[in-house]
Amino acid sequence: MMVFRIIIIVLSFTSLALVIFNFSDLKQRYKNYFRFLFTPWKVITFVLATLGITLVAPYTGDPTWDYGVSIIMSVMTYLSAPWVCGVTYRFFNRRSSFYDLIIAIAMWLLSASLSYDLYNYFKLGFFPDSSLANLSISTGLYFLGGLFWNLTTLLNQWPTLAFLKESWPDKNIKLNYRSLLIVGLPFMILATITILFFVYNN
Repeated sequence: MMVFRIIIIVLSFTSLALVIFNFSDLKQRYKNYFRFLFTPWKVITFVLATLGITLVAPYTGDPTWDYGVSIIMSVMTYLSAPWVCGVTYRFFNRRSSFYDLIIAIAMWLLSASLSYDLYNYFKLGFFPDSSLANLSISTGLYFLGGLFWNLTTLLNQWPTLAFLKESWPDKNIKLNYRSLLIVGLPFMILATITILFFVYNN
């Protein structure tokens, strides 16, 4: 497990170096990302999801899952998962670069694994034995969230994934909320089932 953590740390520093040396390019290509991300329905669902995963923390009986780590991982997921999903898909379609993919992998591991490990290391004084179990569950929730917050639609159209569009990430203003709810509901149900499964089987 220590080897895995070292790999994550190396990836993280590599990612940081890539961001620093390519900051202008990244800023130009993804300048609309936060406008794309901070639309009302995404912010509302993020707040609701964060409240849900945070409020159940005391009932898990797991000392490594508390309010603090729930909020930290939720925020990191919201900020990065939609971008990671988009970049990963577009890399295999030759629309994102290899260094974008390296950054995406590092952001996924930082959000779904290293943040959990480091938080509990400073809280408990040691790395938790549940790191791999956490990674598997957190990864599922991470990519569910990333896909969910990439849902987009226009009036009179069914939702699609925003990163399929050439203009991604762009802000979609005229949304069909009814169809968005219908398509987004399975994502929310699956995420809820995943959390409840962990709670009742912990």
